[in-house]
Amino acid sequence: MKHIKQLILVITTVFAAFLLVACGAKNDNGTYKLDTNLGQILGQDSESEVLKDAKVTIELTIKDSKGDLIINQKIAGKEVPIKLDLKVNQKTKSLKRSYGDMELKYNIKGDELTFDLSKLSSSDQANLKLLENVKLKRTK
Repeated sequence: MKHIKQLILVITTVFAAFLLVACGAKNDNGTYKLDTNLGQILGQDSESEVLKDAKVTIELTIKDSKGDLIINQKIAGKEVPIKLDLKVNQKTKSLKRSYGDMELKYNIKGDELTFDLSKLSSSDQANLKLLENVKLKRTK
């Protein structure tokens, strides 16, 4: 009887350990990326001469409380890179520049990250219009 109780205790302990690992805190760390045509993001006709060869790469890397957002636009053969260092709050799912008070919300569903511009001021929404319909895929 004593051995059966010990065996049940061991099995229960192992099962509890598996539950704790499975239900442990998940984080948003990783790199999310999108390579596409600029016209597709803006919802405009990609047959337009200006947008025909315009490409954009958007990459967001989240590492704990730090984030890097890189937007690289290639228009008419010229590259226009933008790099922002961000503070990340994974609890509230928000990104913030180290200066200013603009806070950009994001959502993650599966391996897809989207941005929520609804809480931004109208001028900030205009500046970040490019991110409105973007869906970034987790790469690593």
